[in-house]
Amino acid sequence: MKLALMVLFVGLALGQTPAGEIGRGTLVFSHTETKLEVQTIAKIVQQTAAIRDLSVDTAAGTLTLSGTSGQMALAEWLFHELDRSATPSPAPATHEFGVPVRVPGASDEVVKVFYLAYADKQTLNDITMALRPLTDITRLFSCDTLRILVARGTADRTVVAEWIIHELDQPPSLIKPGTAHAYPLPFRLTGRSEDLVKVFYLAHADSDQVLMNMVQAIRTIAGVSRVYPIYLPRAVVLCASADQMARAERVMRDRDQPGK
Repeated sequence: MKLALMVLFVGLALGQTPAGEIGRGTLVFSHTETKLEVQTIAKIVQQTAAIRDLSVDTAAGTLTLSGTSGQMALAEWLFHELDRSATPSPAPATHEFGVPVRVPGASDEVVKVFYLAYADKQTLNDITMALRPLTDITRLFSCDTLRILVARGTADRTVVAEWIIHELDQPPSLIKPGTAHAYPLPFRLTGRSEDLVKVFYLAHADSDQVLMNMVQAIRTIAGVSRVYPIYLPRAVVLCASADQMARAERVMRDRDQPGK
């Protein structure tokens, strides 16, 4: 499906759509090859930009959508970020939408696209599953064929998400078992006290079951609910209070031993 990009935003392309009015347009894929990829990108664009009216023609490879000028600008930017060949990024990278997204009655939000260079499909899925509850970013989406994560949330939450992603998306030669890396600042979610965020690379978790047992022990003994396994690098990522983090570290020191 090799098609040229065509933008037909009525009025919007010429900057003529007032902020509160609805524009309509069509985007045509130029690099995306399969129906599944078209549908995946359409879902990410729709949910990230909060587009209500979006239709997909997989045969023609087009998205037709309507929304406010802000929604359409975000949708077009994100579409260009996602409609690309499946060649992996040579190095981890982050692209950010240039305009804060206004949210009535709440803090402005930012939209970031994270290009992962080393994570395989399983690790990308593990990171996605961990980030949603760790950072409380609900609009978080992955596209495994492109090794891409898309996040829309407040600036403080997306910064923490970016740190976790880059911490876990590393070449195996740089991962040192038995080490831990901490996010440099306390992290506060609504309704919670300040928490710490850490990634632990286990030295003796030689199977998925051993790693899962460690996660269960941290939840049960240390009382940490937000702790998640990242299977391929044999890592555990968690967000907890200082007291809980200290208990979790003791659990890992006691249990990350040969033969346990």
